[in-house]
Amino acid sequence: MKINKLSLTIVLILIFIMVLWFVQNQSKQESDGVQLSQDEFEQNLPQPEGDNLKFVYELRKNHADQFAGAYLDDQNVVNINLVKGVAPTELNIDSSRIKVHHVEYSYKELNDVFEQILSLTENHPVQSIAIDEVENKINITIHRDNKSVEDFVRKAIDLPFIEYHITDAQIQL
Repeated sequence: MKINKLSLTIVLILIFIMVLWFVQNQSKQESDGVQLSQDEFEQNLPQPEGDNLKFVYELRKNHADQFAGAYLDDQNVVNINLVKGVAPTELNIDSSRIKVHHVEYSYKELNDVFEQILSLTENHPVQSIAIDEVENKINITIHRDNKSVEDFVRKAIDLPFIEYHITDAQIQL
C-alpha cells in the first residue's frame, strides 16, 4: 500500500492529538487526585480512532470528488467535509456520530493543486505549504525576504482557495 506524504502527515497529526489528549487527561486526573484503573482510563479514550481513520481513508479513496477532508475537533469528534450538494447518506456517513460540513472544494481538487505548488516551488524558498482541511484551503507561508515567490506562484496558479502568509520567522529544517 502506497502512502503519500499528505496521508502520513494526517496520521501523524491524529497520533499527536491522541497523545496531547492523553497528557491533558492525565494531568487533570492527577490534579483532581482521581486515580482511574487501566480499564476505566481506556474506556474514557475517544473511540474508535482506528475505525475513523480507515473510514476517512476509504472516503478519500472511493469518493475523491465528493470527499473534502476530515479532522477531529476540540471534543475529539470526527468532522467530515463534503462537497456542497452531497448528502451524507450517499456516502454511508452516520450523521449522529460524525459532524458533516459542506464546503466548496473536494480534497482531490486541493491535493492536485497542492502537488502542483510543490513542484512549482521545489527550487524556491517557501516556509511551508499545507492543506487546511478545516477551512478547505491551501496555506502557503513565505518569509518576508522571499515575498517575490508569492507573485511567482500567483502567475502560475491563482485560485481563490490559496492563502498566503508572510512571516518574519525563519524555519530551519
